[in-house]
Amino acid sequence: MPGKTNDTKKRKKAHFGTRYIEVPDSTMIEKVFYDPETKTLDAVFRTKKKDVEGARYRYRNVPHKVFAEFVLANSLGQFFNKNIKKGYVVEKVS
Repeated sequence: MPGKTNDTKKRKKAHFGTRYIEVPDSTMIEKVFYDPETKTLDAVFRTKKKDVEGARYRYRNVPHKVFAEFVLANSLGQFFNKNIKKGYVVEKVS
């Protein structure tokens, strides 16, 4: 697909079992963690403070298919807001 970056290609590896990925090309999300056994997705959001990790939220019962579509999306922030943010039980982890 035209416009795919090397970062997008790196994220594709997450679909095949990687449980943690950094998201260098997202202005909203810094890191994503996914556990296929418990179907939990943790998202760490970016902060404007240098060297400070943003808030981490845990979303429960997220199917692997949704996770795979999320990490392969052209815009992780838009996909997150539309498909994950309000669709799953959430708790603030840190």
